[in-house]
Amino acid sequence: MLQKYKNFELKKLNKKDITSIYELQNNVFSEGYTEEKLRYNSLSMLDDFFSSKHHSLGIYDDNNLIAFGLSKLIQAKNELLTEEELNEIYNIEKINKINNKIAVIKLIIVKKEYRGNGFQLFILNYLEQFYKNQNFELLIASVSPQNTYSLKNFISANYKKFKIKKLYNNQDRIIMIKNIQKKRL
Repeated sequence: MLQKYKNFELKKLNKKDITSIYELQNNVFSEGYTEEKLRYNSLSMLDDFFSSKHHSLGIYDDNNLIAFGLSKLIQAKNELLTEEELNEIYNIEKINKINNKIAVIKLIIVKKEYRGNGFQLFILNYLEQFYKNQNFELLIASVSPQNTYSLKNFISANYKKFKIKKLYNNQDRIIMIKNIQKKRL
């Protein structure tokens, strides 16, 4: 799958990569994606993201960013879930909410000509392994019901559908969750 790209390289992303990330995102929106299918992030949103505790990965082919995944540590108060919803997840997954470590997969984008090669699933698995090694317990993501490819990848990576919520300019998003430690109370 990924081996066919001989100049393929993985790099941790940081603030200096914002322009490349923004350009790749804009490229996807110029293909006809809308906020119904994918959340749009402004430059200031990306700057705020890189000012938070995060772990992000870029995939490069011949020094060109072809895919990226952004993820970050979240607290009880966050943009995806209320405290009550987090408590519900803790109960469902039997996670001790006092010692929890939670990350959100914020955004994964793959350049059009590289889609269908497993890059999104590769990034998802990479980020999961990173957080598992850091003793995080739960990963959360939001996926548009219209983004069937992404939804299929999250399901194949054993994420569970938690609920549908209105997020990001009142767009439907499926909240996906995964207990990556399987620790029980």
